[in-house]
Formats: sequence, structure tokens, C-alpha cells
Amino acid sequence: MFAPCRVRLGCCFRNHWGIENRLHWVLDVSFGEDGNRTRRGNGAENLGKIRRLVRGLLGGVKGKQSVPQMMFRAALSPEFRTEVFAKIAKEKF
Repeated sequence: MFAPCRVRLGCCFRNHWGIENRLHWVLDVSFGEDGNRTRRGNGAENLGKIRRLVRGLLGGVKGKQSVPQMMFRAALSPEFRTEVFAKIAKEKF
């Protein structure tokens, strides 16, 4: 009688932790979000939005590289940055 409710509840918990593991963990570990000490004005909110934007852009790149590896590669290679933006533009437009 209560099994479908438990299954649905379990799915909700797993979905919530999936978000935590896929997004927030990457932001904490790869982008060092927890270590950021920006407090004044809108700086913390703006930096958070930029981090999520970059995470989304890098998430659109297919490959076996980790997020830190892609960030490093994008920092060094203008061609890779162009490739990232080109893939996103092709998908969106």
C-alpha cells in the first residue's frame, strides 16, 4: 500500500542529491566556491553566476577531460575557447 509512495520519495531524494553531486560539488571543488571570500555589494552573486555560466559552457563540451583540465586548456588555448563557444552557438541557434 505504501510502496509507491516510498519509491517516489526515494526518487525525489536521489534527484536532489544528483543535483548536489553534479553541480554544487563541481563548483566547490573545481571553482573553489566555498573558499571565495567576496562579501561586498553584488560581487558574490555575480561571481556565482559567472561560475555557473562557465560550468554550463564546459558541460557542453564532449570528451573525457575533467572540468579542471578543460579550464586549464581554455586558459591556454584560444582555439579551444573558440571551439567551446562554437559548439554552444551551434546548439542554441
